[in-house]
Amino acid sequence: MLVLQTEAGFSAAHRLMNHQGLCRHIHGHNYRVVVQVECMDQAIDEKDGFAIDVSVLRSIVMRACERWDHTILLHHEDPLVGLLNAANTEGIADSVVVLEYYPTMELMARALAKLFFTKLGGHLMCTDFERVTVSVWESDKSCASYTFGG
Repeated sequence: MLVLQTEAGFSAAHRLMNHQGLCRHIHGHNYRVVVQVECMDQAIDEKDGFAIDVSVLRSIVMRACERWDHTILLHHEDPLVGLLNAANTEGIADSVVVLEYYPTMELMARALAKLFFTKLGGHLMCTDFERVTVSVWESDKSCASYTFGG
């Protein structure tokens, strides 16, 4: 099994509105997103030595992270969504990203793994693309990983 890896990062605020502890308040993280793509060993193209153009992989990962960089990630049922959109002082509404899931590292890892698996399918040089694992680090000590695919 061949494993290719890249990483990117973003800074974002979020809150977990149903959390009983401090995470119910708006707070931020410097997230790190590590993406691993697994291909069968025979997937390496002997002509050029590649299974995937890593610049394509990196570009897809960076674009996803850039969408969330310097934003506030909120669940669609969070009352702050309406308040921030209504206020729209100095374009604050432009920095609100409304998610269909709670902005936890676990659910972010799952959403990104599914996104990357879908997006990478058309860009891989290998036909034996197996799965994608995404790890979302919200601190240097805490992360969640999710694997999607075969």
